[in-house]
Amino acid sequence: MRVHGGDILSYEAQFHKKPLDFSVNVSPIGLPEGVRQAVINALDASGEYPDVSCRELRQALADYHGIDPEWILCGNGAADLIDRLAFALTGTEKKKILLTAPTFTEYRYAFERFGLECVSYPLSYENGFAIGEDFPDRISSDLTAVMLCEPNNPTGKTTDRKLLNRILEKCKSCGVMLIIDECFQEFLDEPEAHMMQGYLEKNPLLILKSFTKTYAMAGIRLGYCLCADQELLKKMEQAAQPWAVSGLAQAAGVAALKETAYLKKVQIQNQNERNRLKAALADAGCKYVQGEANYILFWHERTDLSDRLAEQGILIRTCTDYEGLNPHWYRVAVLGKEENDRLLETLVKEN
Repeated sequence: MRVHGGDILSYEAQFHKKPLDFSVNVSPIGLPEGVRQAVINALDASGEYPDVSCRELRQALADYHGIDPEWILCGNGAADLIDRLAFALTGTEKKKILLTAPTFTEYRYAFERFGLECVSYPLSYENGFAIGEDFPDRISSDLTAVMLCEPNNPTGKTTDRKLLNRILEKCKSCGVMLIIDECFQEFLDEPEAHMMQGYLEKNPLLILKSFTKTYAMAGIRLGYCLCADQELLKKMEQAAQPWAVSGLAQAAGVAALKETAYLKKVQIQNQNERNRLKAALADAGCKYVQGEANYILFWHERTDLSDRLAEQGILIRTCTDYEGLNPHWYRVAVLGKEENDRLLETLVKEN
């Protein structure tokens, strides 16, 4: 089994209690009440097959993003769409993908499973785990695609907009698809300043989005992608199982797009608690990354920190499966004040 956060059942089987989970980066405010009610209301139609084309949801997303609904493809979470994208890209003559390292591990798993070669652009702590100005120079016509996570997982770093534009321009001139994962963008202090949907038209650009983390819908499973390339979206659609998005998930997505007050509350709480956690980690002697998302990557002198915290009822994310990170690196979600205080108190005891 691959390493991911949120394995609560394994924890409960070992320790016979429920943990305080910092290993997954889901909104600590919980499922919005409007989404909860929409799912309950949709239960009455559970005996019917869901709309295979997700028409109502796609139209709601099109209105939300201000784009053509034909540019939207929905899936069973972003992970489903990553798999479908990898399948679709195998039909191209070129078989090479440029990734940063570290980044979300599912990209490499998916691409390599479908026979694509992954080439790494290493990020470093000394450079703040930021993409360098030399990144466009690594883009050449022998690539199939460039894959970026914005903000990056697990570092929480975003790329300067001017540099992103240069990367897109280089991809376009080389005939390379630029794939941007924006699944954590809504947690940024100013999400609109980082979103690239305005560049979809006439550019080789695909953007991945998800309801999972922002609206605490991990168990509902709903993601989508934005792309003007109809041929690519058709290939991704053909790679899907029938009825990949349940009726409950579709209803939840439509309702979530109306939760503007909830979204603002999430952003404000995340900003306040993220800054407080960073300061406390620095006081505790930990090195941390100046991330901007709802999680923090930090270095601790102990390599068994996750095991020791687990014994005290706290789950954190080990980062040994991320390329370029050693066993001293850990990632923690930004939760509420009470939960964050407990994490900090426990970390102090381990120093």
